[in-house]
Amino acid sequence: MQAISFMILMQAFLGFDQILVFPNERAVFHRDHESGLYCVLSSFLSRLASEAPFIWFFGFTAATVSYW
Repeated sequence: MQAISFMILMQAFLGFDQILVFPNERAVFHRDHESGLYCVLSSFLSRLASEAPFIWFFGFTAATVSYW
């Protein structure tokens, strides 16, 4: 039961890295968006495409380890 609780807790904290990065990049996003370089959707999709493989890899690794 402790191992399951620990694995769920670790998976829950994976998202905090993404939440903490946005305030640092907010000024750059506003500057680029207001100058017309890109829209909100393209910014979101580019971040998703660049970070999703790492999130999937670490999630898969944690699931594999916890399964066996």
